[in-house]
This record gives sequence, structure tokens and C-alpha cells, in this order.
Amino acid sequence: MRLNRSGHVSLWLVQVTLWLVGTCTDPLHLSPFLERGDIKSALEQSEVRDPQKIIPQSYAGFITVDKQLGNHLFFWFFPAISEPLAPVLVWLNGGPTVSSMLGLLWENGPIRVTKEDGANGNKTSYKRWEKSWAESFAMLYIDNPVGTGYSYSDSGQRGWKTTNDGYTQDMFSFIIQFYILFPDYLNTQLYIGGQSYAGRFVPALAYRIHKEIKANRSSIPLAGIYLGGPFFDPYTQGLAQGLFYYSLGAISYAQNRNHEKSIREFFDRNDTGGHSTASFVHKLLSAWNFVEDNYHTGVPPDYDLVDNLMNLNRIRQMVHVGNKLKFTATYPELYDMFTSDVLVSTMPQLAEIMDNYKVLIYSGDFDGITTAVNTEEAILSTPCWNNGSTIVGYYTHIGGFCRVIVRNAGHQTPHDQPEITQKMIMDFVRHGCIRQSASKF
Repeated sequence: MRLNRSGHVSLWLVQVTLWLVGTCTDPLHLSPFLERGDIKSALEQSEVRDPQKIIPQSYAGFITVDKQLGNHLFFWFFPAISEPLAPVLVWLNGGPTVSSMLGLLWENGPIRVTKEDGANGNKTSYKRWEKSWAESFAMLYIDNPVGTGYSYSDSGQRGWKTTNDGYTQDMFSFIIQFYILFPDYLNTQLYIGGQSYAGRFVPALAYRIHKEIKANRSSIPLAGIYLGGPFFDPYTQGLAQGLFYYSLGAISYAQNRNHEKSIREFFDRNDTGGHSTASFVHKLLSAWNFVEDNYHTGVPPDYDLVDNLMNLNRIRQMVHVGNKLKFTATYPELYDMFTSDVLVSTMPQLAEIMDNYKVLIYSGDFDGITTAVNTEEAILSTPCWNNGSTIVGYYTHIGGFCRVIVRNAGHQTPHDQPEITQKMIMDFVRHGCIRQSASKF
């Protein structure tokens, strides 16, 4: 009788504890657990529990990456759904300051944000997405840099890091602690990737890890990187931006030459004073009056829909962010602080990574922001990638480098072509590039 009662009390305490974790008003900081070696509690408290059972097994919370400033990076991690201990793929959106929850909820994650019409207006919700990269790989989505999405600093704007060295150091600290929280994944591969301005974040972080590995200071299992529509070399890409629009007849030959001339003069003057991030980006990428996320459809990603979902109370409770933080998919105020970073090239770091690891660079053929042309105009001959009798893209494979252009896709390539990009990332991780014979769709 006493034993049964004790058992019931213990079960009740566990249920109450889990309920408190899910409804806590403060963000869940996991670094204190890691510092005292209490990995079990960190995992238990960070687990995402969906009453509807739509969201697959996952973990979310905050990792403290700079104690002095109180910088905390928010993450949402999904172990692979179909196989245990699959390679880990880090996903970073660009912007800068676009939340990686856009990638999770709009592009390649295992849940997809939805908008449902109801009697009381539109209702934001979510559904299971089975064309996700998380079906085969462990997907790690991180709001980077600090100030983006749910990531925040106790020091406010003073904690925002908007230089290559600054945000790379925060991300490196995060990766180290991730492997303390999930040590079993040291036995599999790590791929770091993302899109757009992540062309800065990813090569810089991979290069930092590479240096630590070479110095025998790290056992992080880095195997490669992948970049979608990346912005990594502002001069070359800015110079070639007009070629895409010229090839489509959107601008004239003279307009394209004028754009090239303005880019050369801009860099020759080195005129960086008194300009905003937006003005720099516009100068580099606006070869005509409009910059289209998808030139064919003209449809941009629905940032507001992602905002609405991530700010719902039930989602906030599930991902342990408390009730004090506000989520924004984009952050203009932080964006405007990246002025000095926009014109810095990460080509040197990318070149070093290409010499030592597998690298995938892919583009949507209708991407009007970081166009396929400006990403690599030097490609003169690309073999077709066929899906039966249909050409779905083009690729080049040289050594450890894989270059892919996905047809009928814009800047948010995984959203526009989910099945094609799902196969692309599987082929890259398993074979180094596209495998025609492995096509199953």
C-alpha cells in the first residue's frame, strides 16, 4: 500500500515537473546543465513535447555562447526520423538576421507552417512535412547571429556581433557545447550549411573548425559544407549580377554594362562611409528596378506566417523560450549594423575548405537575388541532371566540389523544389554529388 502510494506520488511529481518545464516564463538555458555534467536533465528539459504528436522528436532551447555579454543562441534540433545517428546538418538562414526557423518551417524542416481559413479569420498552424531533409539527416536549426529570431543578449545591442570574427566565435562556442549535449553524434559526420548570407557564416565557421582540427585541439567530425544561393564574394557577384537579367531580356546590354561600371567604381572608391547595409546590398544586387526572390513566380517567402507561428503560446511553451522574448523572422535594426561586413569576401576561407572537405553549392535557376550566374559565371559546361525524361537541374562534380543548379526554383530553393533538393542533399552527403542512377522519383 505504501509502495503503491509512493509510486503514484513519484509519477505525479514527474508530471508536475514536465508541466512546469513546458510553461516556464523564462527561457531554458542549457549551458549551466552542461557545465555541471547534468546531460540527462538538459535533454529531458529541452525535449519538445507536442500534444498533437505532429512534431517529430526534437529538442530546443538556448546555448550560452558568451558568458561575459550574456549571449544566447536559440536552436531547434531534430534527430533523423528514419535512421539513428545519421550525419548532422546545420542549417543557417542568411539575411543577415533572417531566422533559421524560416528554413525549418518554410524550406526543408519536418514541419511546415500553414494558414487555414476559419470562421474567425485565418488561423496559423503547422503540419507534418515528409519531404524534409530530416527524414534522412539530423537537422540542427540555429538562430544566428545573436539578436536574430529568438537568440538574444543580456547586454542588448552591445552583445550583437556583426563582424566575421565575432559571430564565428559565438557559433564555434555553440558547436562545442552541442557535442557535449549530444556526444553520440561525434561518431557521425557534420555538414554545415545554409543559404544566402550564410555564404559568410558557413565558410567562416567551417574554417575555424578546420584550424582547430589541424592543431589537434578538436575532434569535431566536420565532413563538408553546403551553400544555397550563397553571397560570399561581393565584388565578383555584384559585377555579374546584371548578366542574369540581361540574359532574360529584362535589361539591355547598355544597362548591364552600366551596372558593371558602377560596381567597379564603387569598389575603386572604397566609399563605405555613411552608407547602410541596405544601400550596399541594393548597390551590389540591384541590376534593375526589382530584385525577385523567384523571378518566375514573383512570390517571396511568407515571413509574417513564420512570425505568427513562432509567437503562438503553445509553440513558445514547446520550444522553451518563455513568455518574455518576441520572435521576428527578420530584424531590420540588427541588419543595418552589418554595413562593414557586407563587403568582406569569404572566398579565402571557402577555398581552404574546398581543398580539404566536400563542398556543395547549389542555386535555383530563377533566383534573382544571388543568381546562378553571379554565383559561378565561370561554369562553361554543365552535364544535365535527369529525372527520367525530365531535366530537373544541372551539375558539375570536380574532386570534392559539387555545383548544382536546380530548375524552376528561386532563392528559397528547398521550398520551391522539395523533392529535388531532398535527393540533392542525400546524394551529396552519401556520394559527393548527384548520382543519376540513384534517382527514385
